[in-house]
Amino acid sequence: MPISFKELEKRFVPTPTYRVNVPWDYLEENLARYSDPREGCAILNLEPDFQRCHVWTVEQQIKYVEHTLQGGMSGREIYFNCAGWMKDWRGPFVIVDGKQRLQAVRQFMAGKLPVFGHLRTEIEGRIGHNAQFIFCVNDLPTRAEVLKWYLEMNTGGTPHTEAEINKAKTLLAECNQ
Repeated sequence: MPISFKELEKRFVPTPTYRVNVPWDYLEENLARYSDPREGCAILNLEPDFQRCHVWTVEQQIKYVEHTLQGGMSGREIYFNCAGWMKDWRGPFVIVDGKQRLQAVRQFMAGKLPVFGHLRTEIEGRIGHNAQFIFCVNDLPTRAEVLKWYLEMNTGGTPHTEAEINKAKTLLAECNQ
């Protein structure tokens, strides 16, 4: 029996209603603001129990930062949830998706991760308009909804095999001959 789109919509996790661009030059300032224990406000948890540990290698972190600095658009959105966002500001307030990307950028900005052969401390001036995240905050009221959202974003994909990546690298090498 066919199902209406309206019925399907009831199964969707709501899209985050709050979005803000956060330049990397102001990343730590923004994270500190979300971690300030103001009276009754939720404090950002960057290590919620459902998140995996930091698993990206240094090479993966470097590749992500270099990709973004070169204008790459994928992976700029970082997703959070705060049950009381824009209401009473009560928590919990957690990162739901983007922990690895966030960590890579924080390492670079702290001068601990070289990109293009240079540490951030060796680069003069602001990083530029390409270097920014889009923080997206949802206000799902229950832990079950947050976990469902996390699973929706982090299951179902198929990682590339080494053979598939090597095939593309070989094709690229042929282009450069």
